[in-house]
Amino acid sequence: MVVSDHNPWELISLDDYEKHMSLESVHCQMEEKALSETMTRLGYGRIFKDSVPLPNGKALLRLDYGREEIADKRYW
Repeated sequence: MVVSDHNPWELISLDDYEKHMSLESVHCQMEEKALSETMTRLGYGRIFKDSVPLPNGKALLRLDYGREEIADKRYW
């Protein structure tokens, strides 16, 4: 792994790791609306949402769900 000392957000080389593992084996693309609809059908409501901008222009989206009766009381 190579990390630049100049800018902590510069590209990190994962060449050695990519030879042994693939993100496709653990990654599943999800759409927020479809996930929320499915969770609602299963009896879960969203209790928290946060979006953190990433240096590559994308964002890390956090969605927390809880059972409907708990989500309504906002115990989380």
